[in-house]
Amino acid sequence: MSAARDDFSSRLRANLLSMGVDPVVLEGAQLATEQVLSSLLILEIILLVEAELGRELTEAELTNENFDTLDAVCRLAHPLVTVCEPARLPPEHSARPG
Repeated sequence: MSAARDDFSSRLRANLLSMGVDPVVLEGAQLATEQVLSSLLILEIILLVEAELGRELTEAELTNENFDTLDAVCRLAHPLVTVCEPARLPPEHSARPG
């Protein structure tokens, strides 16, 4: 996990604990599908993620899968970016005109 994702995870857990969520429930629970969290708590999580991203979530991002575990929420707030190498042209296209 990245430092930013770790920091967000700690803040998310602290917020949920301060709202009375049982810490044992947070570990490995399927928050959305097992209805562990109330709609108000889910709204609070959405607001935290949006503040972290600096934008509103799209309808496509508002899925049970993205909010089912704390890890899923953290991945939503801090998605991994894969760096791709630049495209390489075949040799016949990269030669400079003489």
